[in-house]
Amino acid sequence: MPSDVLVVIVTYNSSQDIGACLDSILRSTHRLRVVILDNASSDDSADLAEQHPATTKVIRSATNLGFARGVNEAVKGEQFDLLLLLNPDTRLDDNCVDTLLECRESLGGPAIIGGISRNAKGEPGRHIPVLSQPNLPHALKFAFGLGTIPFTRRFSPDSFHPRPGKRVEPVPAIAGCLMLIEREIWERLGGFDEEFFMYGEDVDFCVRARLCGYSTYVSQFVRYVHIGGASSKSESDELSLVMSGRYLLYRRYTPAALGCHLLLLGILARGVAERLVGRKGKWWPAWKARKVWLPN
Repeated sequence: MPSDVLVVIVTYNSSQDIGACLDSILRSTHRLRVVILDNASSDDSADLAEQHPATTKVIRSATNLGFARGVNEAVKGEQFDLLLLLNPDTRLDDNCVDTLLECRESLGGPAIIGGISRNAKGEPGRHIPVLSQPNLPHALKFAFGLGTIPFTRRFSPDSFHPRPGKRVEPVPAIAGCLMLIEREIWERLGGFDEEFFMYGEDVDFCVRARLCGYSTYVSQFVRYVHIGGASSKSESDELSLVMSGRYLLYRRYTPAALGCHLLLLGILARGVAERLVGRKGKWWPAWKARKVWLPN
Protein backbone atom coordinates (compact mmCIF):
# COMPACT_ATOMS: atom_id res chain seq x y z
CA MET A 1 0.00 0.00 0.00
CA PRO A 2 1.48 3.42 -0.98
CA SER A 3 2.62 5.58 1.94
CA ASP A 4 0.78 8.80 2.73
CA VAL A 5 3.48 11.47 2.39
CA LEU A 6 2.94 14.92 3.87
CA VAL A 7 5.25 17.63 2.53
CA VAL A 8 5.78 20.66 4.79
CA ILE A 9 7.45 23.85 3.57
CA VAL A 10 8.01 26.96 5.69
CA THR A 11 8.28 30.15 3.64
CA TYR A 12 9.59 33.60 4.52
CA ASN A 13 9.88 36.11 1.69
CA SER A 14 10.34 33.15 -0.65
CA SER A 15 8.47 34.44 -3.71
CA GLN A 16 11.51 34.01 -5.97
CA ASP A 17 11.87 30.33 -5.07
CA ILE A 18 8.58 28.76 -4.02
CA GLY A 19 7.19 28.40 -7.55
CA ALA A 20 10.12 26.34 -8.81
CA CYS A 21 10.05 24.22 -5.65
CA LEU A 22 6.35 23.42 -6.09
CA ASP A 23 6.86 22.77 -9.81
CA SER A 24 9.41 20.09 -8.92
CA ILE A 25 6.99 18.53 -6.42
CA LEU A 26 4.29 18.42 -9.08
CA ARG A 27 6.56 16.33 -11.31
CA SER A 28 6.77 13.55 -8.72
CA THR A 29 5.01 10.31 -9.64
CA HIS A 30 3.99 9.83 -5.99
CA ARG A 31 0.89 11.62 -4.73
CA LEU A 32 1.95 14.22 -2.17
CA ARG A 33 -0.02 16.47 0.15
CA VAL A 34 1.69 19.84 0.50
CA VAL A 35 1.15 22.11 3.50
CA ILE A 36 2.89 25.49 3.48
CA LEU A 37 3.25 27.73 6.50
CA ASP A 38 4.14 31.28 5.62
CA ASN A 39 6.03 33.20 8.31
CA ALA A 40 4.44 36.64 7.82
CA SER A 41 6.25 37.31 4.55
CA SER A 42 6.26 40.87 3.26
CA ASP A 43 6.16 39.61 -0.34
CA ASP A 44 3.55 37.47 -2.13
CA SER A 45 4.99 34.07 -1.10
CA ALA A 46 1.70 32.92 0.45
CA ASP A 47 -0.39 34.05 -2.53
CA LEU A 48 1.89 32.27 -5.02
CA ALA A 49 1.82 29.10 -2.94
CA GLU A 50 -1.96 29.20 -2.62
CA GLN A 51 -2.41 29.56 -6.38
CA HIS A 52 -0.10 26.65 -7.24
CA PRO A 53 -1.75 23.31 -8.16
CA ALA A 54 0.74 21.34 -6.03
CA THR A 55 -0.41 23.05 -2.82
CA THR A 56 -2.97 21.42 -0.54
CA LYS A 57 -3.12 24.08 2.19
CA VAL A 58 -1.47 27.38 3.11
CA ILE A 59 -1.26 28.56 6.72
CA ARG A 60 -0.60 32.28 7.10
CA SER A 61 1.14 33.11 10.36
CA ALA A 62 0.70 36.63 11.69
CA THR A 63 4.29 36.61 12.97
CA ASN A 64 7.60 35.01 12.01
CA LEU A 65 7.62 31.79 14.03
CA GLY A 66 10.98 30.61 12.74
CA PHE A 67 11.60 27.24 11.15
CA ALA A 68 11.25 24.82 14.08
CA ARG A 69 7.99 26.22 15.42
CA GLY A 70 6.71 26.83 11.89
CA VAL A 71 7.13 23.15 10.99
CA ASN A 72 5.52 22.05 14.26
CA GLU A 73 2.50 24.27 13.62
CA ALA A 74 2.14 23.05 10.03
CA VAL A 75 2.18 19.38 11.11
CA LYS A 76 -0.41 19.80 13.88
CA GLY A 77 -3.58 17.83 13.20
CA GLU A 78 -2.27 16.29 9.97
CA GLN A 79 -2.46 12.56 9.27
CA PHE A 80 0.50 10.98 7.48
CA ASP A 81 2.80 7.98 7.32
CA LEU A 82 5.87 9.96 6.28
CA LEU A 83 6.79 13.59 6.72
CA LEU A 84 8.96 15.22 4.06
CA LEU A 85 10.44 18.57 5.06
CA LEU A 86 11.60 20.85 2.26
CA ASN A 87 13.05 24.34 2.10
CA PRO A 88 11.32 26.65 -0.38
CA ASP A 89 14.65 27.11 -2.22
CA THR A 90 14.98 23.42 -3.07
CA ARG A 91 14.16 21.82 -6.43
CA LEU A 92 13.70 18.07 -6.47
CA ASP A 93 15.09 15.91 -9.24
CA ASP A 94 12.32 14.06 -11.06
CA ASN A 95 12.98 10.75 -9.29
CA CYS A 96 13.89 12.24 -5.90
CA VAL A 97 10.76 11.24 -3.96
CA ASP A 98 10.59 7.78 -5.54
CA THR A 99 14.23 7.14 -4.62
CA LEU A 100 13.64 8.38 -1.07
CA LEU A 101 10.73 5.96 -0.65
CA GLU A 102 12.73 3.08 -2.13
CA CYS A 103 15.54 3.78 0.35
CA ARG A 104 13.03 3.85 3.18
CA GLU A 105 11.63 0.47 2.14
CA SER A 106 15.12 -1.03 1.95
CA LEU A 107 15.85 -0.09 5.56
CA GLY A 108 12.95 -2.08 6.93
CA GLY A 109 12.36 0.13 9.97
CA PRO A 110 11.64 3.72 11.05
CA ALA A 111 14.44 6.11 10.09
CA ILE A 112 15.33 9.64 9.02
CA ILE A 113 16.62 9.94 5.45
CA GLY A 114 18.20 12.72 3.39
CA GLY A 115 20.08 13.17 0.15
CA ILE A 116 22.89 15.07 -1.57
CA SER A 117 22.37 18.65 -2.70
CA ARG A 118 23.97 20.76 -5.39
CA ASN A 119 23.69 24.45 -6.28
CA ALA A 120 21.91 25.90 -9.31
CA LYS A 121 25.05 25.34 -11.43
CA GLY A 122 25.09 21.63 -10.61
CA GLU A 123 28.10 21.93 -8.31
CA PRO A 124 28.28 20.79 -4.66
CA GLY A 125 26.46 23.43 -2.64
CA ARG A 126 27.95 25.52 0.18
CA HIS A 127 25.23 24.21 2.49
CA ILE A 128 26.29 20.73 3.61
CA PRO A 129 23.37 18.25 3.70
CA VAL A 130 25.20 15.84 6.05
CA LEU A 131 26.07 17.20 9.47
CA SER A 132 28.22 15.93 12.32
CA GLN A 133 27.56 15.12 15.94
CA PRO A 134 27.75 18.41 17.93
CA ASN A 135 30.35 17.09 20.37
CA LEU A 136 33.66 18.33 21.78
CA PRO A 137 35.82 17.09 18.83
CA HIS A 138 33.45 18.96 16.48
CA ALA A 139 33.86 22.16 18.53
CA LEU A 140 37.66 21.77 18.66
CA LYS A 141 37.87 21.37 14.88
CA PHE A 142 35.85 24.56 14.43
CA ALA A 143 37.89 26.51 17.00
CA PHE A 144 41.19 25.62 15.30
CA GLY A 145 39.90 26.43 11.84
CA LEU A 146 40.03 22.94 10.35
CA GLY A 147 38.34 23.09 6.98
CA THR A 148 39.00 26.79 6.38
CA ILE A 149 42.55 26.21 5.09
CA PRO A 150 42.68 24.22 1.80
CA PHE A 151 44.86 21.31 3.01
CA THR A 152 42.63 20.82 6.08
CA ARG A 153 39.29 20.63 4.25
CA ARG A 154 38.83 16.88 4.64
CA PHE A 155 39.06 17.46 8.43
CA SER A 156 36.28 20.06 8.40
CA PRO A 157 33.79 19.67 11.28
CA ASP A 158 31.06 18.75 8.80
CA SER A 159 32.97 17.02 6.01
CA PHE A 160 31.27 14.07 4.32
CA HIS A 161 32.69 11.71 1.71
CA PRO A 162 30.09 9.25 0.36
CA ARG A 163 31.32 5.76 -0.38
CA PRO A 164 31.09 4.95 -4.11
CA GLY A 165 28.09 2.78 -4.98
CA LYS A 166 26.69 2.78 -1.44
CA ARG A 167 22.94 3.28 -1.79
CA VAL A 168 22.19 4.22 1.81
CA GLU A 169 24.68 4.91 4.59
CA PRO A 170 24.29 5.96 8.22
CA VAL A 171 25.31 9.48 9.23
CA PRO A 172 25.15 11.49 12.48
CA ALA A 173 22.65 14.06 11.18
CA ILE A 174 21.18 15.60 8.03
CA ALA A 175 20.02 19.09 7.15
CA GLY A 176 16.34 19.94 7.36
CA CYS A 177 16.29 21.38 3.82
CA LEU A 178 15.29 17.85 2.72
CA MET A 179 14.43 15.40 5.47
CA LEU A 180 12.13 12.37 5.33
CA ILE A 181 10.83 11.37 8.78
CA GLU A 182 8.67 8.45 9.89
CA ARG A 183 5.53 9.46 11.78
CA GLU A 184 6.56 7.19 14.68
CA ILE A 185 9.78 9.16 15.15
CA TRP A 186 8.12 12.55 14.81
CA GLU A 187 5.48 11.75 17.41
CA ARG A 188 7.87 10.10 19.86
CA LEU A 189 10.20 13.12 19.81
CA GLY A 190 7.36 15.65 19.85
CA GLY A 191 8.58 17.42 16.72
CA PHE A 192 11.33 20.01 16.61
CA ASP A 193 12.62 21.72 19.74
CA GLU A 194 11.28 25.27 19.51
CA GLU A 195 14.21 26.69 21.47
CA PHE A 196 15.87 26.72 18.04
CA PHE A 197 14.57 29.56 15.85
CA MET A 198 16.29 28.52 12.62
CA TYR A 199 19.34 26.27 12.12
CA GLY A 200 20.36 23.58 14.57
CA GLU A 201 16.91 22.08 15.14
CA ASP A 202 17.59 19.45 12.45
CA VAL A 203 20.82 18.27 14.11
CA ASP A 204 19.15 18.28 17.53
CA PHE A 205 16.28 16.20 16.15
CA CYS A 206 18.67 13.60 14.69
CA VAL A 207 20.65 13.41 17.95
CA ARG A 208 17.48 12.93 20.01
CA ALA A 209 16.28 10.30 17.53
CA ARG A 210 19.54 8.38 17.91
CA LEU A 211 19.19 8.47 21.70
CA CYS A 212 15.76 6.85 21.24
CA GLY A 213 17.24 4.07 19.09
CA TYR A 214 16.51 5.45 15.60
CA SER A 215 19.08 6.00 12.86
CA THR A 216 19.70 8.73 10.29
CA TYR A 217 20.77 7.90 6.74
CA VAL A 218 21.78 9.64 3.56
CA SER A 219 21.52 8.35 0.00
CA GLN A 220 23.78 9.75 -2.69
CA PHE A 221 21.09 8.73 -5.20
CA VAL A 222 18.59 11.17 -3.69
CA ARG A 223 19.46 14.37 -5.53
CA TYR A 224 18.13 17.90 -5.36
CA VAL A 225 19.11 21.52 -5.87
CA HIS A 226 19.42 23.77 -2.81
CA ILE A 227 20.04 27.47 -3.36
CA GLY A 228 20.68 28.18 0.34
CA GLY A 229 20.35 31.28 2.48
CA ALA A 230 17.26 32.50 0.64
CA SER A 231 15.43 33.54 3.82
CA SER A 232 18.31 35.63 5.21
CA LYS A 233 18.86 39.31 4.44
CA SER A 234 22.63 38.88 4.07
CA GLU A 235 25.41 36.34 4.49
CA SER A 236 26.26 37.91 7.87
CA ASP A 237 22.67 37.58 9.07
CA GLU A 238 22.59 33.96 7.96
CA LEU A 239 25.88 33.26 9.75
CA SER A 240 24.55 34.78 12.98
CA LEU A 241 21.51 32.47 12.84
CA VAL A 242 23.72 29.45 12.13
CA MET A 243 26.07 30.28 15.01
CA SER A 244 23.15 30.86 17.38
CA GLY A 245 21.83 27.37 16.59
CA ARG A 246 25.28 25.86 16.96
CA TYR A 247 25.73 27.59 20.32
CA LEU A 248 22.55 25.91 21.58
CA LEU A 249 23.78 22.53 20.31
CA TYR A 250 27.17 22.88 22.03
CA ARG A 251 25.51 24.04 25.24
CA ARG A 252 23.34 20.93 25.17
CA TYR A 253 25.81 18.29 23.97
CA THR A 254 29.31 19.24 25.13
CA PRO A 255 30.69 18.86 28.69
CA ALA A 256 30.21 21.98 30.83
CA ALA A 257 29.17 23.79 27.64
CA LEU A 258 32.87 23.92 26.71
CA GLY A 259 31.86 23.88 23.05
CA CYS A 260 30.24 27.31 23.46
CA HIS A 261 33.59 28.88 24.42
CA LEU A 262 35.32 27.09 21.55
CA LEU A 263 32.66 28.36 19.17
CA LEU A 264 33.28 31.96 20.20
CA LEU A 265 37.04 31.41 19.94
CA GLY A 266 36.63 30.12 16.39
CA ILE A 267 34.46 33.07 15.37
CA LEU A 268 36.93 35.57 16.88
CA ALA A 269 39.92 33.92 15.20
CA ARG A 270 38.25 34.04 11.79
CA GLY A 271 37.18 37.65 12.35
CA VAL A 272 40.70 38.74 13.34
CA ALA A 273 42.13 36.92 10.30
CA GLU A 274 39.73 38.82 8.03
CA ARG A 275 40.84 42.15 9.48
CA LEU A 276 44.55 41.30 9.29
CA VAL A 277 44.33 40.58 5.56
CA GLY A 278 42.09 43.59 4.97
CA ARG A 279 39.15 41.55 3.74
CA LYS A 280 35.58 42.59 4.43
CA GLY A 281 33.99 39.31 5.45
CA LYS A 282 31.21 37.90 7.58
CA TRP A 283 33.05 36.68 10.69
CA TRP A 284 34.03 40.02 12.25
CA PRO A 285 30.47 41.39 11.96
CA ALA A 286 29.19 38.16 13.53
CA TRP A 287 31.68 38.55 16.40
CA LYS A 288 30.71 42.18 17.01
CA ALA A 289 27.01 41.29 16.97
CA ARG A 290 27.38 38.28 19.28
CA LYS A 291 25.39 39.89 22.13
CA VAL A 292 22.45 40.15 19.72
CA TRP A 293 22.43 36.56 18.46
CA LEU A 294 23.75 34.65 21.48
CA PRO A 295 20.87 32.64 23.05
CA ASN A 296 19.87 33.47 26.62
